Amino acid sequence: MKTVFRHCLPLCAAAMCIFATMYMVVQQYIRLSANEIPAQVATDVKIRLEAGEDATKIMAGMPAVDIGKSLSPFALICNADAAVVAGSGMLNGKYPASPVGSLTFALHEGENRISWQPETGERMATVILPYSYNGAKGYIIAGRSLNEAETRIHFAFLQIAAGAIITLLVIFLFSWLTIRQNQ
Repeated sequence: MKTVFRHCLPLCAAAMCIFATMYMVVQQYIRLSANEIPAQVATDVKIRLEAGEDATKIMAGMPAVDIGKSLSPFALICNADAAVVAGSGMLNGKYPASPVGSLTFALHEGENRISWQPETGERMATVILPYSYNGAKGYIIAGRSLNEAETRIHFAFLQIAAGAIITLLVIFLFSWLTIRQNQ
């Protein structure tokens, strides 16, 4: 039996590296894809703000969203001091506190894409953009729940893990049969 393990160990290690890489790629693809709608919302709000539209008017055109329960995208418009001046997303009946450090990063880098957790158990795919118009500066925070993306990631993990286990069993079986046949 030691010979079988010695024979199949390099193949098993290579297979596990392949499956681990596959999981990392799939996980990142799903998670980064969750930023697409928030990026669109943030960009659209920024275009309207920088064209001179009023923040309250922009948000009036978006449906109100309870971000603790809904999967719908939301947007918050903050002033330069990170205070929310208008928004479509509420958590427990009020605007969630802005992620101040992430706003600062967005100001310096032009954008910030984060997984924001405004409350325990509530994770959001979030895109933050700074804006500036006629001397007024601030930030747009657009987000969407990560619940569906995280469910897909979990399902992908289960599928990849099942594939890895089956592959390891097949490697072990063929190694055992090859060694047995050569004896």
